[in-house]
Amino acid sequence: GDIFNLPTDAVPLASSDLTALQAFRHGENVYGFLFHMEVTREQIETMLREFSDEISQEKLDGSGILNSSTAFLLSMREIGAAIFGRWAATLLTSQG
Repeated sequence: GDIFNLPTDAVPLASSDLTALQAFRHGENVYGFLFHMEVTREQIETMLREFSDEISQEKLDGSGILNSSTAFLLSMREIGAAIFGRWAATLLTSQG
């Protein structure tokens, strides 16, 4: 249910079957994400419980989401660590 419009002059970077805009880049230094790269299996289980009404409204299979997520969790964790690590490095260098 949480979506956003592409800011003027931004470049779309990611999409899904349900959400046309999942990530974007604006200029060289601004990124926006509408997904959780740091997510764990436990967090997915919690989201499936907390948002069960929305999942039902969209006619999605919560157990199918959980089962299929297992294949992606490790690579998402690696991607998230790389992105957050690079972001944190820019903060450290900008203060030095």
